[in-house]
Amino acid sequence: MALVGAVLVGGASRRMGVDKAVLEVGGRTLVEVAVAALAAAGAHPVLLVGDPPAGARPPVPGATAVPDRYPGEGPLGGLITALAAASAPVPAEPDLAAGTVDRADYPDVVVVVVACDMPAFDAASAAALARSLADTPGAAAAAAVVDGRPQPLTAAWRPAVALPVLRAAFADGERAPRRVLPRLEVVEVHGLDPRALHDVDRPEDLRRYADPAIPEGDLARRPPHPTEPT
Repeated sequence: MALVGAVLVGGASRRMGVDKAVLEVGGRTLVEVAVAALAAAGAHPVLLVGDPPAGARPPVPGATAVPDRYPGEGPLGGLITALAAASAPVPAEPDLAAGTVDRADYPDVVVVVVACDMPAFDAASAAALARSLADTPGAAAAAAVVDGRPQPLTAAWRPAVALPVLRAAFADGERAPRRVLPRLEVVEVHGLDPRALHDVDRPEDLRRYADPAIPEGDLARRPPHPTEPT
């Protein structure tokens, strides 16, 4: 199994007011947290999918930038971009930003896709998602279950199975990955550390999360992840 990581960095961040990817917690940006977790889980390469605001986001060591093929079209377009780029054979030095990679005929590729807004996302969670999908050969995805719902943007995906369905839904006008899940075989992954899945949407979320004096239980009482990031 080839394991590839993908971090979606193209959200508008309207509620936060700034690009969430470059916010810092504990001396690291949120996108660096996600990249490090995926790399530590064995993902190679790790892709950053999305277009930086006004070209201002600096490069992230260990990650390859891939422009969103459907900018401004919502998270389903970002997900399709990630899976299409990741489903080619993985070279030693991937040149995925050139836009020539678009093959979904490699069934052994598993792509762990996450949003860039989880300050404590970790390698254990990424590995658990990949392992759950690898253990179910016919499934299209293995998604973390948060607040009783599978999260398509905290999930491992099998491009060879998922891409045809996702592309068809997109062509029909769908833009929300969660609404495509019922068309696919999806493994629900329970029991992941809720703190690792907690996201930040507003400035107060980031302040609360960064404050070590706040008990972990108080963080857990807030629904840890929206259905779709914004």
